[in-house]
Amino acid sequence: MKGLKKLALVSAIAAISAGAQAELKALDDSTMGQMTGQAGLTIDIETKFTIGEFMYQDAGSLLIRGISMGGNANTTDLNLANDTDMLDNVRMNIDIAGASATGANQLNRGLSDFYGANGLAKLALNYGAVDDGRLAGLAGGIEANAGGASLVALESNRVEVAPGVTAVQAIAGALGGNFVKGRVGIEDGDLLIHEIATNPLAVIMTPDQLIAGGSSALATYTTDQVIGAAIRAVDFKFGISEIAIADSSYVAGAGTASAAKTTTLISNLSIAGYLGHMDLHIENSGNGFGSVDLDGNGRISSTEAAAGVGYGDADSKIHWDSYYNITDLDVYIDIAGVQLSDIKINNVRGDKSGLDGLNAFGFAHSMRDIYAVKDAVVHLETLTLHPAGAASTGTNREGYVDGIAINTTSKFDLEIGALSFGDTGTSIGKIYLTDVVNTTNWTISAH
Repeated sequence: MKGLKKLALVSAIAAISAGAQAELKALDDSTMGQMTGQAGLTIDIETKFTIGEFMYQDAGSLLIRGISMGGNANTTDLNLANDTDMLDNVRMNIDIAGASATGANQLNRGLSDFYGANGLAKLALNYGAVDDGRLAGLAGGIEANAGGASLVALESNRVEVAPGVTAVQAIAGALGGNFVKGRVGIEDGDLLIHEIATNPLAVIMTPDQLIAGGSSALATYTTDQVIGAAIRAVDFKFGISEIAIADSSYVAGAGTASAAKTTTLISNLSIAGYLGHMDLHIENSGNGFGSVDLDGNGRISSTEAAAGVGYGDADSKIHWDSYYNITDLDVYIDIAGVQLSDIKINNVRGDKSGLDGLNAFGFAHSMRDIYAVKDAVVHLETLTLHPAGAASTGTNREGYVDGIAINTTSKFDLEIGALSFGDTGTSIGKIYLTDVVNTTNWTISAH
């Protein structure tokens, strides 16, 4: 019996993002399906890697040397077993949504697992954490408690009133609060990969320590310590020793022994910090370029499909949503002789909400769409291939080529701790940017 209880608790803790399931009991597939809306697949990951050289060759070459990725040892962690050089404590929940009538398309996304009756806050309260009121608010499923009304009881009665909008969310809006449990409705057949922390409390204790402590395991921890542990659950460190360009005589892998003429653009790039949740949502909307989203709602209707033309955006898109906190970024821009040090990218000043309007818990937030486009880029030089009046070749309209679109929106605060020129090492001072919201759209094509 003791073994079953232990297994149940470990399973419960591992099932959340930056939090843990509150129900400490054995959960069969049926129960789990009711709680999360699907069975799905779980993959736990730990990794580190190095790449000596990456080379892109056109006529000359672009070189990236000394690439490394792994963990960032955190000497302040109480659970020192968490301090490794691996990028670890990462869990990916993979689900393919079902029909909305079954509720199977209501999936956790973003920072949803910080909230609600099955999240970090509820676990902390059940295990004796000292609460200043914020944990109870988060466990109630709403950030601003909308006049004291709890939305948790409404979760079992979700009704989709519009694509991605449930009756629960509509009620929350009417009450003047935000429904922040974070589950979203996605379409039947869509794929969602939701990256979370395997053990959200890894910074302060192992699952065994939580089990041994029972209901008083977190009795010495405050709200800030519990939330802080969840924020620092997945640490990383990324580095590049050099990015350079080389002339056409450079041979892949030759390194510094090459006699080719090279110029170093940047060197000694080091990025350390913490990863929040990440979501990769792939639409199941169709194939190819046979239709255009005429009404701009992100879906191809039967009417639009019937009236489709042979150019536009691909029917399906990849939506990539990520939270991150960069605690230390250093880089030397060799070609300009500029040293940037102690750079932080987070969301700790001014408006602390993410792009979805919810508490971002200090994480910078980025959302991007990736999709194929046809006849989207004008390359006027292609007009010379078929003079005016002559028929175009291939499937492209005259003068246009195909490409890939990457549209990104980010929200963050930026701090540059030191900026110096040349070899002096003397900083001109600190720079702070607060509430930066940036939208950048790329379309990449060959020429």
